[in-house]
Amino acid sequence: MLAGDIITLANTLSVIKINKITDKGAKEALLKDYLIVHRIAKMVKADKDETIRKFQEDWKDEIDAVDAQRREGKPVTGHDEYLEAEADAIKSINGFDLVEHTLYDKTPLEFDKVKADLLYNTDLWPDDISLGQIPGTIDFLIEKGLAE
Repeated sequence: MLAGDIITLANTLSVIKINKITDKGAKEALLKDYLIVHRIAKMVKADKDETIRKFQEDWKDEIDAVDAQRREGKPVTGHDEYLEAEADAIKSINGFDLVEHTLYDKTPLEFDKVKADLLYNTDLWPDDISLGQIPGTIDFLIEKGLAE
């Protein structure tokens, strides 16, 4: 599964009140699945953050000058190598979302599916999620193999 999908799954599952699910088997399955995608999402975020940190460290002598030109709304001039390296770093960071992830033993990610019906319980969702958003979110969980 692509890291971008895993991150979206982790973010989605993080808002569901999994521990309020009354079906113990479904609760355990969804919590296990959440922990798997959360762990991978955290690793991907750490890699992105480290790539940014390393870029900033390597180019610390030019960052302020480039940022100043940008804040003033001017085109950045005199920093061609920096701009090329920045474009490469951005491409690399965005590329993390396109990496296929597996479990530690290299087996593909497989989830213990829960019945989608139990996810329609509005008590499982935060107040800022509208009733209209719940079906689409559940459809996404079905598409990615967490629900059926």
